[in-house]
Amino acid sequence: MLVEAGAAAIEEVMLRRVAVDGRVLAFHDWEAMTDYEHVSRTRLTQAAISVLPAVEGGHFLLQSRVVIFGVQIANTAIRKLTVHSSRAVFERALEDAFRQRAPEGMS
Repeated sequence: MLVEAGAAAIEEVMLRRVAVDGRVLAFHDWEAMTDYEHVSRTRLTQAAISVLPAVEGGHFLLQSRVVIFGVQIANTAIRKLTVHSSRAVFERALEDAFRQRAPEGMS
């Protein structure tokens, strides 16, 4: 379960990334998460909206219908989130992101 303290930690990392890099692309392996506190979803949604121009996207590996629904609700405001139900597809998206960010000649 994602509790408020966990959401606060995620928010802190997200805001730090934006402050340092001017952008953030997040990957969350929440496959085992079965629920979340409403305040957690609200906190993360508001944090993402506060830096929305810097948010390149968010990818979520999810199985729980409750958590999928929560991310979909957040995405009505953010419009940059992708839900993956397959680990292989999630990992491919992560690999693609690394490849796109690799210095020239390193990929």
